[in-house]
Amino acid sequence: MIRLILLLFILLPLNGYAEEQPRILVTIKPLHSLVANLLSGISQPELLLDGRLSPHSYQLRPSDALKLAKADVIIWVGPTLEDFMQKQLRQNKEKTIIQLFNDDHTHDPHAHIQADPHRWLDPQLAIIDVQHIAERLTSQYPHLSKKVSLNMAKLIQRLKILDQTLTDKLSDNKTLSALLYHDAWQFFTRRYQLNVHGIINPTAHGQPGARHLAAIAEILKTRDTRCLLIEPQFKPRYINTLKNKYQLKTLNVDPLGANQPAGPSAYFNMMHNNTDVFAQCL
Repeated sequence: MIRLILLLFILLPLNGYAEEQPRILVTIKPLHSLVANLLSGISQPELLLDGRLSPHSYQLRPSDALKLAKADVIIWVGPTLEDFMQKQLRQNKEKTIIQLFNDDHTHDPHAHIQADPHRWLDPQLAIIDVQHIAERLTSQYPHLSKKVSLNMAKLIQRLKILDQTLTDKLSDNKTLSALLYHDAWQFFTRRYQLNVHGIINPTAHGQPGARHLAAIAEILKTRDTRCLLIEPQFKPRYINTLKNKYQLKTLNVDPLGANQPAGPSAYFNMMHNNTDVFAQCL
């Protein structure tokens, strides 16, 4: 009997501790990386998408639905990026849902860029989102408040250093001799005051029309465009035609960090790599 009581005293704290750890699911890798920093020493967030496919056109699999069902907290950008999530979130209303884009949690100076949900590409907006996530998590799980607050302070300092480093890398020239494939970089180019020659595909859900491609061809005829910046999530057939006809240097930029191992460093490595590519076209 005494042994049984002692065993219960040993097991109860462990069971209580396990129950206190929220199961957190994050939709995309850059956001998952930031959340992993916030939860350092607390728990490991789960990642839904690995970045190899665009969330704009992603089809949810049964295994994805199972991950969503098991999560206590779901963190996503919003319907402009992850339209496939809306039905699932309606079915999981009892969970804590943290949405970052088109949300009322903050007044940011770039809120008018409604067509582009890729706000994490501006480290200053990443700081705002980190603060919002931390506030929601500590409100829901007060016992995590101290640790999350300490992690947030370290992460914000790291993001500020990153922002200054990227500013320095892109300070020499503000005009990119480049075409972007996908209009995903408004926050990035605005933050670092970069001008691009044009966008090949203004929407992520389809292909550009003949009139728009004619306008792109006119840009290539009249401007010294050296670079074509494409993304691994998209493989349009006409890219090789443009590349070969106009002697363009094709480089990869990636707003989702598809080739980065998921984890705390993924966001920072992705931002450095993208910046190095942009700098080649200045």
